[in-house]
Amino acid sequence: MEQIKISINGEVRHIAANTNIAQLLVEIGNAEQGVALAVNQAIIARSEWPAHIINHGDEISLFQAIAGG
Repeated sequence: MEQIKISINGEVRHIAANTNIAQLLVEIGNAEQGVALAVNQAIIARSEWPAHIINHGDEISLFQAIAGG
């Protein structure tokens, strides 16, 4: 299986090629509600996670979404 290299919050990881965001979050144990995510500094809407394929070299930022006014 082909592997690609990505960065999650500055930590280099190797994952399977053709992994989508939803699969990645399940794999790393961070698929709960309240998580927000950016790929290469662009926020990706939760509704797009199953369709957004992660590419070699992507920099992913995970953070807790905080509601506020």
